[in-house]
Amino acid sequence: MIDGILKCIPSAAMRQYLEENPISLSVLQQATIADYYTRDKEEAELLQSLAGLAESAEERLLLETAVREIGERGCPGDDSNAVYRSLFPHEGPPLFPFLEICNLPVLFHGGNLISSFGKHYYVVNGPCLNRSSDFTDECYYCYELSGRFRGEDDLFHAHDHIHVCQAEGISRNDLSDSEKESLRSLLKLLGKG
Repeated sequence: MIDGILKCIPSAAMRQYLEENPISLSVLQQATIADYYTRDKEEAELLQSLAGLAESAEERLLLETAVREIGERGCPGDDSNAVYRSLFPHEGPPLFPFLEICNLPVLFHGGNLISSFGKHYYVVNGPCLNRSSDFTDECYYCYELSGRFRGEDDLFHAHDHIHVCQAEGISRNDLSDSEKESLRSLLKLLGKG
């Protein structure tokens, strides 16, 4: 994995894990992370670097097309999509470029508490990678702890999907009193408390 890709992952926990336990990602998997977590000039520079490492002329064409479109419109678009579909005419997911399943490590599991962009969550399940269709499916299924849980309807409205690249581990001590109360009521509704 090139250094710039690792730096653009928002989760410090994921970055540290990958620094200590390097994994091998294809050029298109790295491009997926760059496309998802960077914009404009930074994204174009990372995709251009990856084009130089492309494993085939087809990948290089796709990445160069995306870089051109970023320069013209600020993001990969119709031309990149057309190149992707013509070069990789598969029936299954992903259906668009830069949504490759990356099989990133799952650092948290059911029962863990996580934080993402200033909000706190209770993790119910980790990603089910064998059912993933694209990068956006590599998520923790969890409940935000900002409200009260009084019944099943509250569960539906409070659930969220936090991508593995956006989660930080926290402890109960990191929760406010209202979040601790929310967690108690959530666990009771889930039959775990």
